[in-house]
Amino acid sequence: MQDTFGREITYMRISVTEACNMACRYCSPGGADGKEGRRQLLSTDQIVDVCRAAISLGIRNFRFTGGEPLLRQDLQEIVRRVHEIPGVGELTLTTNGLLLEGWIEDLVKSGLTGVNISLDTLDRKHFQEITGVDGLEQVMAGIRKALDFHGLRIHLNCVPQKGTTEDDLLQLAELSLRYPLSVRFIEMMPLGCGKKYRPVSNEKVKNLLYRRWPDLTPEEKSMERAGRRANFSVDGNAGAVEEMPSKTSGIRASHGLGPAVYYRIPGAAGTIGFISPISDRYCTACNRIRLTSDGYVKGCLSYASDLSVLPAFQIADREERQAALVEVLKQGILLKPQAHTFAERAGASEDRTMQEIGG
Repeated sequence: MQDTFGREITYMRISVTEACNMACRYCSPGGADGKEGRRQLLSTDQIVDVCRAAISLGIRNFRFTGGEPLLRQDLQEIVRRVHEIPGVGELTLTTNGLLLEGWIEDLVKSGLTGVNISLDTLDRKHFQEITGVDGLEQVMAGIRKALDFHGLRIHLNCVPQKGTTEDDLLQLAELSLRYPLSVRFIEMMPLGCGKKYRPVSNEKVKNLLYRRWPDLTPEEKSMERAGRRANFSVDGNAGAVEEMPSKTSGIRASHGLGPAVYYRIPGAAGTIGFISPISDRYCTACNRIRLTSDGYVKGCLSYASDLSVLPAFQIADREERQAALVEVLKQGILLKPQAHTFAERAGASEDRTMQEIGG
C-alpha cells in the first residue's frame, strides 16, 4: 500500500517490550532492571494478528525491537507464528546482544533472517561507561554465535556520540575486513535522552574512514564478494581466516530493508554502512511504519501517535476484528507525514524515548 506521498510501505518495526537489561546513557540512563515497563504489552496472539493484517496490505517485512526483545520469553513463538503467515518476507531482530548467544539458534530455526546488534565500542571499559554494564564479552559471544548461521544477515550498529574516539570507529570498521557482516554508523536522533547530545555527522565518520582506507568504495561499485570467517575476539583481533562458500557471502551481501548507504573496502568480507537521518534526510524513500509495545501505530519517529490497535481487539468476531485491524493500519499509513523534523526540532511532538517507542 502507498501512503499519500506515493511511498510504498512494505516494512513494520514492532516493539515487543520496553524492558531492557542495559542503561545506555543516550537511551535509558536511569537504570537497567529488565522489568516489563509501565505499559501493558500486546500479547503474542495480538502481535500475530497485527502482522496478518499488515501482510494483507503489502507489508511483508518485520523487525522485532524493544527495549531488549530477548527479555520477552515468548519471542521465539512470535517469530515462529509470524513466519508461518502466508506472504511473509524478512523477519529480523534488533538487540543489544547480551542474551543473543543463548537465543540465536532457536530464533533462526523459527524463521529469523537477520539480526542487528548495537555495539558502540570494542573497548571493555568504554563499553561499560556507555551501557552501564560490563557485558562486552557476552555481546561478542553472541556475535560469534550468529556468524555460525551462514544465511543470517548481521549488522553491527554504532551510534557515534560525545566521547566516541577515532579508535572506537576504526576498530569497529575493521571488523568488516574480517567478517561477513555490516558495520553501520548511525547519526543520533534527538529523541528522549538523545536530545542532550549533538549528533556526530556521518560525513565526519566517513572522512575518517577515507583517511584510513582511501579505496573505500560505494557498494554498488564493489564487485568483490569475498566471504571469510575467523575467530572473533573481544579486542577485534582475528585468528586464522577460512574461506567460506561464495553462496554464503552472496547472501550476506544482501543488505536488508532500511535506508543505509553501503561501502566496502576492496577485498573485505563485509561492508560499512551509514544511516544519516540528520545530515542526509532520506524521508522520501521511507518504507516503514512502527508498532509500539502497547499497541500504537506510528508513521514517523518524530511525531506522537494516538492511533491504537487496541480497540480492534475488543471486537469478538474474528473476521470483523481482522478487518478493523486492517483499517487501523491503513489509517496509520495514510497519516504518515512527509518528513521528520529532527533537523529543525520545531514541530516534533514525540516525547517518548527510543526504549519506549522501539529502537
